[in-house]
Amino acid sequence: MGIMSWLLFFQLITSAQGVDKEISTRSAIIELIEGDERGAKAAEVVLRRRGSRILGELVTARLAVDPGRPRAATLGEIIFLGKEARAEYTGCQGLYQKLRRVHVKAVIESRSYSEVAGWIRSELGLEIETDPGTQIADKPITLDMQGVPAWRILDRICGALGLDYDCRFSRVFISSPARLWAIPKRTLSDADAAAAQAWLANLASDSLVERERATKAIKELGPHALPIVESGLGSKEPEIAARCRMLYEEFVKPEYVDGEVPSASSYRRQQARFRGTHLAGFLSAEIGVDEDSTTVKGVVATLEEITAELKPEKPVTVRFKSHKTEKPFGLRAKNLDVLSLLELVALPRGMDVRIEEGVIVIADSR
Repeated sequence: MGIMSWLLFFQLITSAQGVDKEISTRSAIIELIEGDERGAKAAEVVLRRRGSRILGELVTARLAVDPGRPRAATLGEIIFLGKEARAEYTGCQGLYQKLRRVHVKAVIESRSYSEVAGWIRSELGLEIETDPGTQIADKPITLDMQGVPAWRILDRICGALGLDYDCRFSRVFISSPARLWAIPKRTLSDADAAAAQAWLANLASDSLVERERATKAIKELGPHALPIVESGLGSKEPEIAARCRMLYEEFVKPEYVDGEVPSASSYRRQQARFRGTHLAGFLSAEIGVDEDSTTVKGVVATLEEITAELKPEKPVTVRFKSHKTEKPFGLRAKNLDVLSLLELVALPRGMDVRIEEGVIVIADSR
């Protein structure tokens, strides 16, 4: 191992032990794929810990790596675990368990994407949805995999087309990486990193004003400050540890990880407030839609008709605050709860679902 490799290995080891969290994700990925066994193992620990908050970088790297490389499978597993860790927020725990549990033989010879999507539905028993905002390359797909979990098959299929997947809206949602995951455009400059370290120390100031000012300054740096925030999680100063925990939880929220398509609507964050109400009951009801051509307004009209037939004690009102609700599309969805259905038709089309003053609102994304 050369001098530079030893230096990188030392950084990785100390990062894994929580001493130095500054090693870049890019360097860790390179070490995982290109490094020797010890360096790759240390890099794997770092990447697994960062997991769901660096999915954009991890997926970009996976698409650039030959799937036949010895450690490409390890990178794929790190990505899967990162996605799975977010499943509670998106309500897709069961779907990720299925991707892990189902093992099949996949032999596909020069098939189109639409044919492969049909095979996934029939052979894997998975409901699959293609993002309306993603153009799929007209490229034949060939696959020969045996005894592997379903998520590895999805990885290989998406990789062949430069795409990725996530479990969203109670479906396997196929899209471009940029539509699914945020990819950091920059890292902290040396000056910002030095300032952040100083603000980190000020989190333990005797002055409440100084503590609040330092917290605000670090927050304004966004997720790029995560390595510095992480370094304060184990601080012996209770105030530093507590404020870093608060900042950490802020920076790993889905809105910082998601790309152009949110993984869940605003209602998911409101859900606890409406538990047990007629609105929650409506949004949790199962429904099926099979339309060659419909619109968001058309889907809602169908829901309202079905609800009226049930004669509920309290009527459910849906209000629109978007000009995008009348663009037609085809929709085939069965055994889907109403919330997931609304998310499925709204979120990929630049709209959100939330509750305002006791009314379900479909509005342009904020």
